Amino acid sequence: MQALKCSDIYAFTARMSLLFQLITVFPLLLLIIRTQVCGLLFKTAWPGFWKVATLNALVMALTFTLAALDLQISSVLRFTGAIGGISLIFAVPVAIDVLTKRKEGSAWVGTYVLHGIIMAIGILFFILQFVNA
Repeated sequence: MQALKCSDIYAFTARMSLLFQLITVFPLLLLIIRTQVCGLLFKTAWPGFWKVATLNALVMALTFTLAALDLQISSVLRFTGAIGGISLIFAVPVAIDVLTKRKEGSAWVGTYVLHGIIMAIGILFFILQFVNA
């Protein structure tokens, strides 16, 4: 976008479209974050003006900090994807299955060994995400 002339109508239209997208998407993301975080912490989507304003200020400070540090979005997505992947694909299902079998009384040593191997594979995949070949 910066390589194009300011007088180019297509570049201007693209910049205005990006600005419109930013103005409309950021509040939507704040709404999603607010309902999830406040619902988890306070058991309500709207705990009050000051708590919501504080959460919005923290999210905005975080986004401004990340923009000021000029981080590559691919690195951020790689880390968040790896952490989300290990938790949602390996840790949570294994933990739920082990706890369910323990509660039912059907857990035996092989269960723990098998689930330990699955977790070890998940941790190995997690570590391999950050190894440059």
